[in-house]
Amino acid sequence: MVMGLAPIFILHGIIKPTRLGFHLSFWIGIALGVAFTVGIIPQHLGIGTGENALLLAVNLYGLILCTLGYVLPGLIASISKTKERELGL
Repeated sequence: MVMGLAPIFILHGIIKPTRLGFHLSFWIGIALGVAFTVGIIPQHLGIGTGENALLLAVNLYGLILCTLGYVLPGLIASISKTKERELGL
């Protein structure tokens, strides 16, 4: 799904972009989109009631997962780069 690209565009310039972060965000979005399309996501994960409850849940939880997948590698890379500078490596 396109949700995997949202953190990449929205957070560009705020978080250090990494290849791992891009791929984690992108492929998590793709996997959730395929899982939703195939119908393997359980109905009880839906948010609210109605026919779009599961779609809302996939989008909300998916965006959170994709954002974490993009942000965490960037933060780790930034922290390690800062530590290297402090140690003079």
